[in-house]
Amino acid sequence: MAILLYFDTNVLCRPFDDQTIKRIQRETEAFERILEKIRTREAAFITSDILVFEIQRIVSPAKRAKVTIYLRFRQGYHAATTETLTVANEIIRNFKLSPRAALHERSAGGGPVFPVLRRWRHEKV
Repeated sequence: MAILLYFDTNVLCRPFDDQTIKRIQRETEAFERILEKIRTREAAFITSDILVFEIQRIVSPAKRAKVTIYLRFRQGYHAATTETLTVANEIIRNFKLSPRAALHERSAGGGPVFPVLRRWRHEKV
């Protein structure tokens, strides 16, 4: 079985960010290597209601269209349920995350999922 991956909106947007910044270049390269693993089915990418919602809110129509293309590679989808909201509320209370961040955390943790590269500013790739 392939490893399941969950990306938040920032990860999917990274290839369309300013590539003159070294950190962004490295993050984009890492994402592209991971995307190749998804294409060869060595890894699987799941999405969620909150991810689709955030992609739909990308201001630039061109960027939104490019990011939306990545959704074609998904092999799974975590739909928000009452349980999702309950667990997200627990995450908010216990870890002081924003509601959206908590929904991403719950969506990524909906099964045997490895939430990769979700907080590039805080974690090394």
